[in-house]
Amino acid sequence: MAGIVPKGMIAQSFGRAQDAGPLLYFQEKTLKKIMRWATEHSRFCVILYGAYGREDGVIISGACRVKKAEKKMGHLVFSGKTWRHIKQQKKDKYPRLDCVGLCIVQKEKGCEIPPDLYAIAQGHFSEAWQTVLVVDSSSWQCRFYQWKGTELKPAPGYYLVKKQEEEMPPSDAVQTPGRVSLEKDQGSLSPETNGEGNTSSPEMSPSCRLDQRLSPSIPKELVDEVRSYGKRVRVLTALVAIMFVTILGTGAFLGIRQSTMAQPVWAQQADLENRIAYLEDKTQQDDTVDDQIDRLKQQLSDLEGKTGQQEQLIRELSDQVEMLERQLMESSSTAQSALPDHHVVQPGETLTSISIQYFGTPDKANYLAAINGIRDPNVVRAGAVLRLSE
Repeated sequence: MAGIVPKGMIAQSFGRAQDAGPLLYFQEKTLKKIMRWATEHSRFCVILYGAYGREDGVIISGACRVKKAEKKMGHLVFSGKTWRHIKQQKKDKYPRLDCVGLCIVQKEKGCEIPPDLYAIAQGHFSEAWQTVLVVDSSSWQCRFYQWKGTELKPAPGYYLVKKQEEEMPPSDAVQTPGRVSLEKDQGSLSPETNGEGNTSSPEMSPSCRLDQRLSPSIPKELVDEVRSYGKRVRVLTALVAIMFVTILGTGAFLGIRQSTMAQPVWAQQADLENRIAYLEDKTQQDDTVDDQIDRLKQQLSDLEGKTGQQEQLIRELSDQVEMLERQLMESSSTAQSALPDHHVVQPGETLTSISIQYFGTPDKANYLAAINGIRDPNVVRAGAVLRLSE
């Protein structure tokens, strides 16, 4: 390979990146993606994707969050369903990349490897070039672990790969193409020395906390950017919630009747027929109102041949029926207010005719019989004095 860092990109070392074996390269865009996820979720797993070259090292250029992981007895477990989901994600998003490692993001836990993640890594991500990354989303510390035989050991550092146009310290960055040659980071700590003066790489069991002196921090500018992103997300979420509540309140205030607006033409026509029939029952012996009702019935029957104008005509007929209903209601209330207390039955009158005369409907015949003690509503004696109200 001519160099594992893509053209137009430069790399910045963190910790003793040149002492890692194999060398570790982490694309900034992938780190940003993981950090943004961390602003929304307190603890989650990520599959890391990238490429490996025997002489150039490993570059991590993609990440997919594991959404189907299960919790059993307080421990993280990758079930068969989880692995099927991981395989489908790789096929859809990173078909040409290799699975180069595993990442865990946790809050206020430091850069330690949880035992359950260690077990998963040992069973499925134990190739010599595969890595484990632990990110603490509270302090924004991170640490890579690499396989040394059958154990995971903390990596001394990593390279952050970013676009060339961004400003970086010249001592820490190089340009590609060509073999990547990075000078030692003078700001990082030197390797620990033992009593014989020999240098040794720090070793750590998966469950113990990492020495904070050896935890390379995530670049401050990325932390500031992601924190600003988190604030924007929270503000946007609040604004969306306010808009949603406002829209619901406005809809309720204006009385939007979507069900009525979406009512089909045939249903509106049937509703008009029922309203007209009810008016016809209530207005017997009133020639003026009967003529209006007959015209409404005729107009309603003529709708069958006016396909393109039915909705407009139905709205007009509905307005006319509503106006007639108001008129009848007003006349009924006026008639009841001027209702006499008694009525003297004339020859040929029945309780039905008397009910229509005073109440505008034959439905009050049984009411008149009840308040006057008449057993048979069809038989009433001429000259009898009937009460019209209780």
